[in-house]
Amino acid sequence: MNSVRRTRDDLMRQLFEQVGFMLKSAKSFDEGDTAEGKRLAGIMRVLLHDKPPNSTSVLEQLFVKNDMGFYNTARNFPREGMDFIPTLLWISMGPDGGEPQPLLDRFPSSEPPKKVPFDTWWTQPVIRVPDGGEFTREYLVTKVANQDGGAHVDPKPDKRYVDLSKHNALHWTFIVDGKEMIYENVALACLRQIAHELLMSLEDKFPDLFHQRTPMPPRFDQESGAMINEAHVTISKMP
Repeated sequence: MNSVRRTRDDLMRQLFEQVGFMLKSAKSFDEGDTAEGKRLAGIMRVLLHDKPPNSTSVLEQLFVKNDMGFYNTARNFPREGMDFIPTLLWISMGPDGGEPQPLLDRFPSSEPPKKVPFDTWWTQPVIRVPDGGEFTREYLVTKVANQDGGAHVDPKPDKRYVDLSKHNALHWTFIVDGKEMIYENVALACLRQIAHELLMSLEDKFPDLFHQRTPMPPRFDQESGAMINEAHVTISKMP
């Protein structure tokens, strides 16, 4: 098969589009459409996941993935005996029970999130369940993208993911009208927070992708990477 190498301009356009997709899905998630977490997983797989020789992420093709830092908003696991609490979530409580929610920017101003290298961020456990199993950002992104509708629906999904997403592997319950209920959308809420971390990290590295700009990203000089045009139109803000 004949193929051609993508130019930096083309890759920046791809990044521009994927960031736009992610912003729209994040906004929809925050407005109540939690299934958008699956779409976020597919977008993040495109931007981040590498599996040579068949899959190379956009950030890897731009040679920035291992040079830029990634914001880590995950809290430390609590004391022993409560280490099954996901570190990217909080629980909103109401008359109809509780629901896992992404932290977003809910962290103390005295303890802002710090950047870490990609491999540390990607492979850090962010959920630990009572049986001792751990789930990383990489696991959540790739399993939802590859198996649960982000980019593909697998006829035989991974049992650990099914237990987490459908069978209450966290052993969380609450009572509504005397009936025991389980918390749902744990994985999807985590994915929304991972997307938030990625958006913050990309905004630091590529601020023009988030600020006023043309419908297509500015042209870049192939040698210096400097912008050539500066015509601007507002498109979106981070949710």
